[in-house]
Amino acid sequence: HALLPGYALRLMRDDDTPAVVEICKLVYPDEPPYTPEQLADHRKVFPEGQFVVEDAATGVAVGVQATLVVLWTDYGD
Repeated sequence: HALLPGYALRLMRDDDTPAVVEICKLVYPDEPPYTPEQLADHRKVFPEGQFVVEDAATGVAVGVQATLVVLWTDYGD
């Protein structure tokens, strides 16, 4: 699927943190949002798995998708 005109998909940057925190508050109102430290850690550990959709006119993140690398051996049987 293509993005709607006026939006762009890109990797998350440090300056996206405030917008990502606000998006998490809206999407998961009953859960605490990611902290700036957690988001920085996600970008440090797996930067190629942290995406935002930005409003191309403003550059502000309006959507977020975060992925993790899971080592199943860390979880035992």
